[in-house]
Amino acid sequence: MQVIGGIVVFGLWGCLLLFQAFAFFEGLDAWFGLGTAASILAFVVAVLAGQLGSFAMIVVAIYGMVHGWGWPWWQAVAVACPLLAIGFLMAGSLGITTVMLRAFRRS
Repeated sequence: MQVIGGIVVFGLWGCLLLFQAFAFFEGLDAWFGLGTAASILAFVVAVLAGQLGSFAMIVVAIYGMVHGWGWPWWQAVAVACPLLAIGFLMAGSLGITTVMLRAFRRS
């Protein structure tokens, strides 16, 4: 069962990466007017650039989602930075749990 779960998670992360790559291509087209070949070359350069390239890819992908596809900014950030969105959800749920626990302890 763990193997199947690992395959599913790996597949979902792969689909998310592919989706983000298409958003990056759209962002390059919307922002700089680059075509397909130049976008693929920029993608390869950004991947090889390490963390700075990853940050640039996130920014351009968000721009592509917002200005190319017409998404709201918060949805674009949630898709481009999924771990950040999960972190905010976990922090919010922890805060609500803490408030509820303190409220019920006093009564």
